[in-house]
Amino acid sequence: MNVQQFHKNLRQWLTLPGDSEETLDLKTTLVYFTAVVLPPVIGMTALCYFWEMPILWRFGWLIIGFYTTSLGLFLGLKKHVGAFFYLNQIGMLLITMGTAARLGGILVSGGILYAALAIPVFAFVYPRPRLAIVASMLYILGIVVLAFAQPWLTTAPEMLEPNVNLTFTVLNTTWISTYILLVVFQVFDKRAKDERAKNQRLKELDDLKTHLYTNITHEFRTPLTIILGAANPSPLTSANPIPLEGPGGRLDLIRRNANRLLRLVNQMLNLARLESGAMPVHKIQGNVLPVLRYFTDSFRSMAERRKVRLHFLCSHSDITMDYDPDKLEDIFTNLLSNAIKFTPPDGDVYISVEILEKTGSPDRFSLKIKDTGIGIPADKLGFIFDRFFQINPENAHVDEGSGIGLTLVKEYVRLLGGDISVQPTSGKGTEFTLLLPISHDTPRKGFSVPETGASGKNMDDDGGFNFEYRQIPENGNPELPVLLIVEDNAELRHYLQSVVSGQYNVQFARNGQEGIERALEIVPDVIVSDVMMPVKDGFELCKILKNDFRTNHIPIVLLTARADADSKLLGFERGADAYMPKPFQPKELLLRLRKLIELREKLKIKYSLNGNFLEKTASPDGAGLDEIFMRDLLQQMEKNYTNEDFGIEALCATMDISRVQLHRKLVALTGLSASHFMNRFRLDKAAEMLRSTRKTISEIAFGVGFHDANYFTKVFTKTYDVSPSEWRQRKEIKLNASKNIFSN
Repeated sequence: MNVQQFHKNLRQWLTLPGDSEETLDLKTTLVYFTAVVLPPVIGMTALCYFWEMPILWRFGWLIIGFYTTSLGLFLGLKKHVGAFFYLNQIGMLLITMGTAARLGGILVSGGILYAALAIPVFAFVYPRPRLAIVASMLYILGIVVLAFAQPWLTTAPEMLEPNVNLTFTVLNTTWISTYILLVVFQVFDKRAKDERAKNQRLKELDDLKTHLYTNITHEFRTPLTIILGAANPSPLTSANPIPLEGPGGRLDLIRRNANRLLRLVNQMLNLARLESGAMPVHKIQGNVLPVLRYFTDSFRSMAERRKVRLHFLCSHSDITMDYDPDKLEDIFTNLLSNAIKFTPPDGDVYISVEILEKTGSPDRFSLKIKDTGIGIPADKLGFIFDRFFQINPENAHVDEGSGIGLTLVKEYVRLLGGDISVQPTSGKGTEFTLLLPISHDTPRKGFSVPETGASGKNMDDDGGFNFEYRQIPENGNPELPVLLIVEDNAELRHYLQSVVSGQYNVQFARNGQEGIERALEIVPDVIVSDVMMPVKDGFELCKILKNDFRTNHIPIVLLTARADADSKLLGFERGADAYMPKPFQPKELLLRLRKLIELREKLKIKYSLNGNFLEKTASPDGAGLDEIFMRDLLQQMEKNYTNEDFGIEALCATMDISRVQLHRKLVALTGLSASHFMNRFRLDKAAEMLRSTRKTISEIAFGVGFHDANYFTKVFTKTYDVSPSEWRQRKEIKLNASKNIFSN
């Protein structure tokens, strides 16, 4: 067993429930430094036997017995580490000072007083300075007392032997100096570790705060984008603008996003008030069940849209108690909204209410909210109520949020004298348990429906209007470019569609992973994506799509609230073609999209078959994904163009790509559909054969994969504006003319 494994096993063996890391460090330090003292003391005691020095060997046995008993007792109890530190320090100082007096005082103590200096030095290992101060004062006091008592002390006979005092002084000084150096090293090493740990905690806190502020910025910028866009519509940018009034209208968008901003501001202010101890409690007495049922019903439309079933379970008809309506609303809203958001479709959320009765103590109100969602990792359960802490599940279709909701819940519960806990449920899901003391000290007041809007608290932000799958009617023009919008905010998707409607055929995705899958399925002409999204963010979407030959040609515009320079550079590094911060100008977005599509149109010339593409891509050095794709495609055509059964399906199979992906990719790169591309390749081969061989038209048609010579002639004539025979005649006339010029 190596030293590290031994240290780990010792810490595990010394660990008791509730021990902190600091306590475990003190325990192991006490064991190590007590054990280190014993070998040199045993050696010095044996030397005292050899030189017949009874006082010193009794002193050695006393030290051995004292430390052995102390260490054995501590290893048996594994607790009261502070008391053992005090016992060892004070006990050893008293034993050492008494022995020095018996030897004859300071000058003939054989160096044991210097050895005793290690005792107050070792006391500095203890985290609180009181022990070091007490040990140092006792040591100084002992030296002073011995100095004053020196005239009345008699030198022990054993110390009168020649060089005995000097020898033991040298020996004690040597080993105790080493011991003191070890203690000093331990003290400074511990301080260095504590400083590093402190700096790490400060860095983590700073990172968490930065993450929080980034999320809050995102939370502000997204509603502001919708508010500004709804307040300043441009009739020139959309064929189907959002109406002014009615559900989902511009006024409705402004109202709900203003409420969202107000709620976020209130959360931040309330958190600041809680931290400063300035948050008041306004309790009323009443039946809490109608309040909780009202709050639950307020979430039913949200749950129905997400296909989550809500269950309110309570066997009581009346639970009258003192409660703060506003804080209970905030607590319930945060817990239930999280449960719904983190529960997949066809899941369940259970709200259980009961009274816990216990003899000899007040009854307690119990509220449990259990879901069948994705659950919380076990290693994060202890941190979910910490300030700025967030869980970022990889498979959750939820928005990120500001990260202060559960912190507020914890602080509110503490303020109300209650307790809240969380534990994973069997299988999947999470259960939050809220316990509040039941009292009847405030005036009774009947229940009234809480007002929403003024306070910014609104259980259902959509107000009954479902944005999740809301689409503005399109004109269905297949000639329009296909635009994929990847955005987790349903209202912003609704607004973006109104901006581009009439100019693009719009498709949607709600998160990065869904956006990747949708892009691979439809291969759009251009993508507009948010950055901060669940499952996969916009940066990951860019990286994956730009490294896939099926989608690397698609321009991607990142439209995000992360407006800092580092995020912008990261976006371009991952392959984004444009980076626009929120709020944005609709005209600018449309202009960027149009220019990106125009740029792709210009690049089609590079991949046209008229440009002898095979020669240009003969070397793979420095080739991009588009070049590699086209080279592989042309190589497959070169191998199989003579086979009349080699059609689009066969080409897709050899390229490991779907028919839609092949079609969209070729249109994007060459401007030709898959069927037109294959025909053009075969026709170019036929034209070459017409020029260089004397084969008949029928032989050439069958030789390039056409099963019908008449159809070949028809397609060739349409492509080259002349029939195959006329094309051959013109080439022969040009060739003969060239020969005559060179012969003359």
